[in-house]
Amino acid sequence: MPKHADWALAPLTRERQQLLPTDQPRTGPMKDWGTGAIHHKISKDTLDLLGRALTSAMNPGGSKASRRNLDADIIDAAKEFWVAAQKCAPSALTGLTSDITKVLWNLPVNLEIGPAEILENPGASFDPNSEPSPAGNGKRVLSAESRILQEMESLFLPKLIGATPAGLTAKDWRTLRDQLVAAQAAFKADYEARDGKGLLAPPRIEQWIEGTKKIKFSTGEQDAPAFQRKRLRYFPGAASARQWYVNRPTPIPDPTNAIAALGASLPIRQRYNLTDREGGKHVVQVTMDTDALKHTCQRHCYTYFTWEKDDIKLVNNFWPRNRVSTAAQYFATISGALPDIAQAGLDHILAEFDEREQKIGRSITVVNVPHGNDVLFFIAKFTKDADLTEADDSGEGAPAGEGSASEAEADSGTDDATVWELNLATVAPDGPTAESFPTSELSAAKKA
Repeated sequence: MPKHADWALAPLTRERQQLLPTDQPRTGPMKDWGTGAIHHKISKDTLDLLGRALTSAMNPGGSKASRRNLDADIIDAAKEFWVAAQKCAPSALTGLTSDITKVLWNLPVNLEIGPAEILENPGASFDPNSEPSPAGNGKRVLSAESRILQEMESLFLPKLIGATPAGLTAKDWRTLRDQLVAAQAAFKADYEARDGKGLLAPPRIEQWIEGTKKIKFSTGEQDAPAFQRKRLRYFPGAASARQWYVNRPTPIPDPTNAIAALGASLPIRQRYNLTDREGGKHVVQVTMDTDALKHTCQRHCYTYFTWEKDDIKLVNNFWPRNRVSTAAQYFATISGALPDIAQAGLDHILAEFDEREQKIGRSITVVNVPHGNDVLFFIAKFTKDADLTEADDSGEGAPAGEGSASEAEADSGTDDATVWELNLATVAPDGPTAESFPTSELSAAKKA
């Protein structure tokens, strides 16, 4: 298995360096992109699984007797997918490696040049390109190749994860082959329409919003330019922001009493027995206290938004008013999402942090988290090898969701499990679930 840090083949690295040279001043919309970075739409971790499945399908091991029992159609179909994948990679790339996974990592159709510093690392999540909807209504749609790549991931990922993955059938491999060919055709059409010159398509500058983040330099910590994708969020626009501000209630409601009325339901504390993508066992406890719920209501619910300067961030996501407008509704929404939050948090930690970093613990921001028909993001602090002996699983806290476990169940058969705690700081809508306003629009709404 090739190392993630060394994934990029030299021609792609050179192309990025030529586009974003660091030895001369830059102007224009990419002037603060630093060295730039090549971002994956289907993540490297997810492609690991596909690469291993493809390698195994084309080169089955075992004895001669066991190989005679294999489905020859699966082997042929996997080889057909591999032929299609190689055709999607220019010879300048395929001639440099014979490693199947590394070829998948370097397919230009799955890559996007963007800023070096980003504010929300997608981790193992799908990270597509987006563009304004042709309707021009503030909504966004996936770029053509991203939509097809998402369909690919949705087909193969559920069948390749866990302790006993179902695996891919011959029909699956041929569907993936056809999808990859279609994605490549969409990529090529966009490449030519935007006068592409190299291996990669020209950067989609419009989909990035510039902000800042704290970065440690040798001279200390400083603010530096950093960027966030617009993704599929709905942007109602400056006029909507102004109308909201003008018609806001005075005083703005404080959610404290509404949260207090939830009584013994808080703090949230639920535990889940989970498996990672490799089938490893984990116990993940998700917690959220009253202060975090109050902060979440005041940041992501129109009813309670304070309009204070400190509460206006680079991009501000809100629940539609007909979905979440009270603290009780927000609590119920978070409670129902806990199993998906636990799994997404685990996947993100394992994809983004090595063993040393996992032991230290970190604050994580996880985006593009699917939950039923919604998409969420959340911020949490994780702790590895957490001591859950003081956890209260007596029935208080959030109602148990699918995948949750009582204390006895959580301890049953999980002696070899890794134990984690995710302490939630906020849970918010994301993607098409979110109504989003950039800093500039909310700040201007107060001044108009």
